[in-house]
Amino acid sequence: MKQVRLFFSVLFFALLIISCKSDSKETNGEATSTETNDNSTSTVPKEAEQVVNSVFRKAMTTPELKTFVSATISAGLTDELMKNEGPFTLLAPSNDAFEQVPKEKMDVLLNPKNLPDLKRLLENHIVAENLSSAAILQAIKQNGTAEIKTMGGATLTAFMQDNDLVLKDASDNIAYIGKSDINGSNGTVHVIGKVLSLD
Repeated sequence: MKQVRLFFSVLFFALLIISCKSDSKETNGEATSTETNDNSTSTVPKEAEQVVNSVFRKAMTTPELKTFVSATISAGLTDELMKNEGPFTLLAPSNDAFEQVPKEKMDVLLNPKNLPDLKRLLENHIVAENLSSAAILQAIKQNGTAEIKTMGGATLTAFMQDNDLVLKDASDNIAYIGKSDINGSNGTVHVIGKVLSLD
């Protein structure tokens, strides 16, 4: 009888030890799996957050910029403005500003054969640095005017007219900055009242 009890006692302890080892492995496996998931999710949201908060997404959610957004998509500039760290400043013409452009001119620009011209026009409204309205005003305060170089190669001149912040292109076309300092993760958007550098 003692031998039977001894046998069952040994068997019980052996099973107990085996089950503890098994639980330990499972727990370690779960921990490793969780850590792996945590690591993978920590990188994906960062990239997604950049896209969601990018200057282009900010432009997309600004009702006054529907035409600018549509033209930017046609010109193939979206990836650069959404995924690139930048920084960028969008001097984005409003819907009303695009309506002032003669229809014939817009038809030519939106023709797929002329996409390089459309791209250059839009790049003349994009600056490869983050310019807040305060930074532009500070530069004007120091020098009377501020020169702004665009990605398309144009030079715009910023100055104050009465209490308004104004941009002028090489052909003396003037655009007032309206809604300003719409901040994104990779730059800033300013809404302007005229399409510049059309010539």
